[in-house]
Amino acid sequence: MYNFEDIINRNTTNSIKWLEKDVIPLWIADMDFSFPKEVKDGLLELITEGVLGYADVDQKCYESIIDFYKEEYDLNITKANIIFNTGVIASLGAVLNTFLQAGEEVLFLTPCYNTFFSVVNRLGYKVVESKLDYCDGEYTINFADFAKKIQRSNLRAFVLCNPHNPIGKIWSLEDLIKIRDLCTLNGVLVISDEIHGLISRPNYKYNSYLKVSKEGIILSSPSKPFNMAGLKIGFSICYDEHLNQRLALAYNRFGLTGINSFAIKVLPILYNMCRDWLKEMNEYVYNNYKFVKEYFEDNNLKIGIIYGNATYLLWLDVSYYTDNSFSLSKLLKTKFKVFVSEGSKYLGNGQFFIRINIATSRNILKIGLDRIRDGLLSLNQQ
Repeated sequence: MYNFEDIINRNTTNSIKWLEKDVIPLWIADMDFSFPKEVKDGLLELITEGVLGYADVDQKCYESIIDFYKEEYDLNITKANIIFNTGVIASLGAVLNTFLQAGEEVLFLTPCYNTFFSVVNRLGYKVVESKLDYCDGEYTINFADFAKKIQRSNLRAFVLCNPHNPIGKIWSLEDLIKIRDLCTLNGVLVISDEIHGLISRPNYKYNSYLKVSKEGIILSSPSKPFNMAGLKIGFSICYDEHLNQRLALAYNRFGLTGINSFAIKVLPILYNMCRDWLKEMNEYVYNNYKFVKEYFEDNNLKIGIIYGNATYLLWLDVSYYTDNSFSLSKLLKTKFKVFVSEGSKYLGNGQFFIRINIATSRNILKIGLDRIRDGLLSLNQQ
């Protein structure tokens, strides 16, 4: 049994999340849980060796991913399908730079993780939205609009977020097949971000895009499920040999190939020895979701919780209180000392939503929820 209530005080560290000591941070996708003891033991073993020179990715790293994907997802991948890199965002930029020309377009289902838009814009490409339909607390893909957008003459890539951040939805196999068929028909490259794939409701089946296509590029990392963002570790999986050759050149061009000594040491430990930790973490986060749901009901808060069975992020419908999530998030942080992510930056209908991170202790979560409650109630008094 692991203790997810025992939270390390990160106010004295360089934690981006905890830089402001008087603010409860429920924004950035960074868990407060300590990583498994097995990881600590492995890192200490590496430090004890006394040398941190150049390191080669050994066979154990590849085998750990191959075995994990087979056992958890029933997918057959090989060493040749895997290329290591320094993380999803950096590798996404390299992929787009390789397969797109300046001014070409990238499609997203919105609301969607805003950093993707920043990558696209910085590289000189254009973001195209296909807005998700929203009805009775549920998001679905508007395939009529998706089919129209995918046919745009200048559109070259579709970035699939699965599970979808911020709504936490694991796309069904039926949805993935429709996406595959439309993208294949129109010659559009699918890049699937699956970094939150291991974080789901207990016993809920996750569907990787690899289940339906051998032509897409999967970007993933253990950084989100095991809270290892500081290690700068990631990998892509692609069945297509030609695409993989171009990917390898792209990562080399931007110096993104390989992973550091700490990541090489930790990766097999995470996938081989920490599955119990992952299972218990998912159970704890799911119970936190239920705690939030009960809290809103007990306090008679008119907030809709969008929980698509994945991630430790909740997408909260605050449309009863405001149609300006930017102003709300600013109020909550400056006056009520709780930091949430404002939904407008995710595009789509995000102006009616805020995003919160519930991967923390129940006590910290309760304090944050109290402050959100007080902030929302104060709107009725203005």
